[in-house]
Amino acid sequence: MKASIKYKYVFYLTVISLLWLLLSEYVLNLIFVEVDLKLYPLIPLYFYVITLIGYRLIYLSKTKNNVMLFMLSRMTKLLLSIIIILVCLFFIKNNILELVVAFVGNYLFYLVLDSVLMMKYQANKEVYTSKQMNNETVV
Repeated sequence: MKASIKYKYVFYLTVISLLWLLLSEYVLNLIFVEVDLKLYPLIPLYFYVITLIGYRLIYLSKTKNNVMLFMLSRMTKLLLSIIIILVCLFFIKNNILELVVAFVGNYLFYLVLDSVLMMKYQANKEVYTSKQMNNETVV
């Protein structure tokens, strides 16, 4: 697989994640005016890193159809997110509602973003491999 195709989606993920961080922090500060969300950037950073790890698994796979790996990365992200929310609910006594709203909002955003980028990656991967096979048969 051509390296530029792989890293194009990592670039898209990075740019969209930075824009999401700025926009969501601004919106949360408008909604929860009296709450201080100093550690909020850690939530999008967590989802960004987990998504990158899932992409890395898929990029390293040699199979044509990466649906199972994609679903495995999704399931892992869901389970880790549930564990993190439960730990935070257990230890954090104040601002629980704000934390849950921020975490669930980020989870849903990255769920949609991950799906869209993976569908586009899979489609481009198939186009690239079919072009590559056509070039090999012609030569």
